[in-house]
Amino acid sequence: MALVPRRLLRIHPREATCRTRGFQVDDARIEDHLDAIGGAFLGGYHAALDEAAHRVGGLLEARPPSLRGFAYEGAAMATALGDLLDPFGARRFERYAAQVAAAQPYVAHVGYGLALARMPWRRFCRLDALDPLLRWLCYDGLGFHVGYFRWRAHGHRPPLASTGYAARVADQGLGRSLWFVCGARPDLIAAWIGACASERHGDLWSGVGLAATYAAGVGDAALRRLLAAAGTWADDLAQGAAFAIKARLRGGILTGESAAAGEVLCGLDADRVATIVDDSLPRAHDPLAYERWRRATREAIACRHGARRAC
Repeated sequence: MALVPRRLLRIHPREATCRTRGFQVDDARIEDHLDAIGGAFLGGYHAALDEAAHRVGGLLEARPPSLRGFAYEGAAMATALGDLLDPFGARRFERYAAQVAAAQPYVAHVGYGLALARMPWRRFCRLDALDPLLRWLCYDGLGFHVGYFRWRAHGHRPPLASTGYAARVADQGLGRSLWFVCGARPDLIAAWIGACASERHGDLWSGVGLAATYAAGVGDAALRRLLAAAGTWADDLAQGAAFAIKARLRGGILTGESAAAGEVLCGLDADRVATIVDDSLPRAHDPLAYERWRRATREAIACRHGARRAC
């Protein structure tokens, strides 16, 4: 990181607030919640930027469980930026993922994608050194960055102008950002997705389900409205929710709010959801393994739930 002055990499706290971003929030309580998430993310980012590596883990763990994963994500972004800016390849991120964020591998890889989004000239760099299954989440992070920081300018265009699977995962990240951009309002989320090409809807709703469960912040009534708004894409919404439950359980940060959100969107309790995600994990990590994992999870939840469609 010494090759670039740290002050040039700092992000002002207001850049992660709903007011600065112009998000469409109509509830002060939800705005405070979303702002707290942004603050935790930047707290982790600046901790990794400013502190010695051996201190970062303790600072991240000091966050409350509801916000801790976001702090780990921010720290991952800062760590990845250090690698991407270092022509000699210091492999900081690999050490961070293996030592500091070993229990938070999902958000760590998303954070790497956020760093890629800040450096367009490195966007298509090889990710071979990363986990062969979870490196797809880098594109999720890239899509989230586009939606969160550039939602007005970018509009409804796909985050990646390619036809490969990376573009689909980037849409999942864009879908996650809609939870923030639309102020957790099911009507606005549904209208936004409805303006996109229909072949993108499943991936976008999957991202919404993940954010609605991982970030939470709304009650059961709003989640039931979200489920109804998803319509024929309810199984995709549930798949995203299931991945959020698994990520929080693995990190030891499952909150009551997230567990309740997962139960509304999946129709199953958190332990059963996590078992489905584990059982759906592909044994071979070929290039399509991540999509097979998502598809198997989606189908298993739909089959177990039974209320949305028959097996």
